[in-house]
Amino acid sequence: EKELIMNGRKTFGGKSLAGVKPTVKAISRNREEYVGETKFDVIKQERNLNPVYHPLEKPIEYTRALNAVKVQKIYAKPFVYALAGHTDGIYKMAFHPDKISWLLSGSCDGEVKIWNVATQKPIFSFAAHTNSFVQGLAVHPDGEKFFTCGTDKTIKIWHYPEEDNEVLEASNYQAVKTYLTEEPVLDVDIRNSKKETNFAACSSKISLYDFERSQAIATYSWGVDSVSTLRFNPVEKDIIVSAATDRSIVIHDTRLSTKSSGASVRKLIMENRTNCLSWNPQEPFYFATGNEDNNIYIFDMRRLHTAHRVLLDHVGAVMSVEYSPTGTQILSGSYDRSIRLWDSKEQLESGRSKQIYHTKRMQRVFSTIWTKDEKYVVSGSDDTNIRVWKAEASAIRVFKAARNGLLNRLAWDNRIRSGAFYLGTKFSEVQIMINRNGI
Repeated sequence: EKELIMNGRKTFGGKSLAGVKPTVKAISRNREEYVGETKFDVIKQERNLNPVYHPLEKPIEYTRALNAVKVQKIYAKPFVYALAGHTDGIYKMAFHPDKISWLLSGSCDGEVKIWNVATQKPIFSFAAHTNSFVQGLAVHPDGEKFFTCGTDKTIKIWHYPEEDNEVLEASNYQAVKTYLTEEPVLDVDIRNSKKETNFAACSSKISLYDFERSQAIATYSWGVDSVSTLRFNPVEKDIIVSAATDRSIVIHDTRLSTKSSGASVRKLIMENRTNCLSWNPQEPFYFATGNEDNNIYIFDMRRLHTAHRVLLDHVGAVMSVEYSPTGTQILSGSYDRSIRLWDSKEQLESGRSKQIYHTKRMQRVFSTIWTKDEKYVVSGSDDTNIRVWKAEASAIRVFKAARNGLLNRLAWDNRIRSGAFYLGTKFSEVQIMINRNGI
């Protein structure tokens, strides 16, 4: 009506417009509502959410999500850092059960190093075995001692050195106890219990030892050649699975008679030799084996006649296989100079790995292990280096931030002891002085 009056028309819809006063209303907006104070301010954008006006919304969002995942994988940087210091290939590794940043590594020249992976520095190193590989390395769950074995026909028990002990020399560091054997010892393992006093070692047979005795208290064999590796079940502590050089996988029960093969429950003959074993910590009736035919076989100890799963991607002999602490992922290292990770039920069923890690300098991988938080994996290879990788290749790197936080906290403590410290952020810094009477 206002428009008609302003255009000079006197009627609208057959009605007279006489006496109608024209009114004009202007649209006004507050500038502060749509203009930010700085260019970094996020301003709310008005948008009509009616799906009629957005017919391609779902395809567009799908394409954006797909591109984001592709870009994330393309620019992923899984390698974190390397620990250098060994003079020969890394053959065995284990984490301290209580101090989660302590990593033990054994090399082919008989040397054992204890690392602090948070500071990326070695704590202590010593010659565990003379003219021998470190064939086995196992940590006791009580966090006070660990075991090593080698081809020099000895099994040794060691106590951990003090982290701040700078006086201790490697030449003065002696084993707590040494067991002499008649044959080279190829592996050692201990039951998963802090009160456990028994451990097992393998050579041409499996020998069960006690801390209080100098000789084996029991031996187990089933007419096989040298037993290359063995592992205690994490739940049924009397069950041992072993692999031998005659391509056999044998399950033993230490509660049964040791005469003849009475303690052997089941035996399976593979087409190729098995190099490594690992129990699933959450479903302890499953165990994984790494084989010379480049494959990883997952077996159910209740149905040992056939493999439960077969993982296929490696192109060289699998030298190390390890379940994650939650039992949902598998880590493997191979003679093809790479490590692979399998995750989720679908990937295990398909037999295809989700990640493959390698570098130009990395050689044959003999040992792999998970960190306790399952965020990182560690590999030891024949090029004398230990490498730390992210379990999720595209995950944001938090290891460095955690390390810096630890160092900042230590610096904070030192300033408090010295009498002064500061509170600092990215934008400001506050100086605080402390005296004996208070702040």
